[in-house]
Formats: sequence, C-alpha cells, structure tokens
Amino acid sequence: MAVDYEIESLTRIAGADLSSSGQYRFVKQANDGTVTVCNAAGESALGVLQNNPKLGQAATVAYGDVIKVVAGGTVAPGDMVATDSAGRAVVASNGQAILGEVIIGASANTICTILLNPKTDAGSVLITSTDPTLLQSATITISSAELLALHATPKTLVAAPGVGNSVVLESAILFLAFNSAAYDGIAGAEDLEIRHTNGSGQLFATIETTGFLDSGANAVRFVKATTTAAITPTDNAPLVINLASGEIATGNSPLKVKVNYRVIPTSL
Repeated sequence: MAVDYEIESLTRIAGADLSSSGQYRFVKQANDGTVTVCNAAGESALGVLQNNPKLGQAATVAYGDVIKVVAGGTVAPGDMVATDSAGRAVVASNGQAILGEVIIGASANTICTILLNPKTDAGSVLITSTDPTLLQSATITISSAELLALHATPKTLVAAPGVGNSVVLESAILFLAFNSAAYDGIAGAEDLEIRHTNGSGQLFATIETTGFLDSGANAVRFVKATTTAAITPTDNAPLVINLASGEIATGNSPLKVKVNYRVIPTSL
C-alpha cells in the first residue's frame, strides 16, 4: 500500500484545470509561477501535486520526502524514476531527469511511493539551498555485508562538515529491501543507532531491529531525533549508523537510509 511521510510542500497557482488529472502526478512550473502536469517524457519537475485544483486555484506541490505518485508502468523498489508524458512515474532512461527512487512499487495507473529527490541524469541535485542550516537530505545504501559488520564498522551517512560545523539529525527513513534471506541472530540490545563519529558518539536516534531487520518482506521505519536534553554538537564529526551491541547473523538484504539533517555552526 502506498504511503507518504511528513511531506514538504509549497503553494503555486494551477495553470490549467488539474481537478481530474493532476493529483499525485509530477508538475512543472512556468515562468509566471503557475504549474501544470509534466507533458514531456524525462523532463524535470518542480514536484508532485497533492490536491485537485481547477484553473487559477491554489496547487499544493510536494517537493521533498516520501510521497505518493501515479505509476505510468510497473515500478519496483530501488527503481530510479522519471516522468512520462502524462506526469506519471516510470523507470528512468539515459538522459532523463531522475525524480526519485521507488520505495513501494506499483503497476500502471496505480499509486506507488517514491523518495522524491530530483536529479539530472548525471546525478547532480536540481533543488539546492545556499543556506547550510536549512533542512538537507542524503540517501545511503548499506549492503548486506556492511550490515553484518555494522557494530565493528559503522556506516557513514553524512560526511564530516568541516571545522566549525556540526551535522545534526532531524529524522530518518529506513527501508529494508528484502532479498531472499532474513537476518537472524538479533539479540535484544542489538538496535540500530544514529550517532556522531562512531558507536560511542553523540546519540540521535535508536531503531528497534527485532521485527524489522529480521522481516521476511520489505519493511520501512521512520524515526525522529529524540533526546531528553540539549546536546553538545560534535565539531566536524560524521553522522553514522551502527549496531549497538554485537553483530547480527546471516541475511542478504540491503538497507536504504534517508536522513534529513542540518549543518549548524559550533560557534557564533
């Protein structure tokens, strides 16, 4: 079943009647600020329409996070998608603008879920900000081999930002792309942790592994940074994910992690 999470959106004006053919489709913005459904395969998009506006009405356009989109063909988790000539998500071809990665697949004309992250075909992000303190995101794939060694070797999610700055977590979405063998040997304290630097760095979030990593099907988790007190940001430290206690046993599914974060100064 298609889902969405904490959608980031903006309001534009509908440049056409989108009341019957626009919701959950990719839209583009004209020079006058109005939006219409994408009508050229592989073109770039402002985001995904969330409502059903008529001509001249307010259009709510999602531009980030995990969202629903109408599929234009069969799409599966891990597929990179572009728009077709009707604003629907299809598997991207060479030279097309990549608009996101599929989280929950679907067949043609049904709703899929994607991690919206517009890019060019070369992979450079189209939506950018010059203010590093604004919300940013990164998506990382942890291989099964890396997951099986995650206690001894934490995986970097966001690189160290440089002296005088600190990466702070806002939230994370974790997607287990089930392969063929579930992970086992998960003990009670073997939770995933998002920290600064390593397994003993500043803790931002904990994700229960039982019922998640040992699932026999695709599974998704969402977590916000949780703390009971103000933290002292670590200067110039990477944001990492690790396993809290010991290593888990056999399994072969990759774990995809999208982190939403900010880079803040450590002195003013």
